[in-house]
Amino acid sequence: MDAGDLIKLDQPLAELLDAYCRGNGVDEQTVVALALRRFLTDDDPALAALIAGYVKMGALNAQIANEFTVCESEALTESW
Repeated sequence: MDAGDLIKLDQPLAELLDAYCRGNGVDEQTVVALALRRFLTDDDPALAALIAGYVKMGALNAQIANEFTVCESEALTESW
């Protein structure tokens, strides 16, 4: 059996899905397929911004650490 045949949901999620389907007149297969397709193919702008921020901060943190290392090296050689 492959993933296309069966998806296991915990009880609260299964109940939420069932209520959504009954309230909106759609079948569970349609909702699951659409949600999974959206999850796997849509870009998440918030996640992309978060990743870009961490990449930018990584370079800045490396620069600060490099400058701090130079200061620490000077302090160690002067104290000897």
